[in-house]
Amino acid sequence: MSVLRADKISICLGEATIVHDVDLAIGAGEMIGLIGPNGAGKTTLLRGLCGLLPIESGVVSLDDVAIDNLERRQ
Repeated sequence: MSVLRADKISICLGEATIVHDVDLAIGAGEMIGLIGPNGAGKTTLLRGLCGLLPIESGVVSLDDVAIDNLERRQ
């Protein structure tokens, strides 16, 4: 079971699509690394997963609850 899950998320900044159709599943106790060149969208992806940037399409969920349905403190 995934604790953090992203299904087909896309994030746009202005007219540019920075993250396109990303799927991600991270289970409890897992450690991951996010690597890539400068400007590849790593920080944008993380901000979208945390709810700090709006998701253009797709769903991010935490413990099977969409983050749109959670309060920021949760």
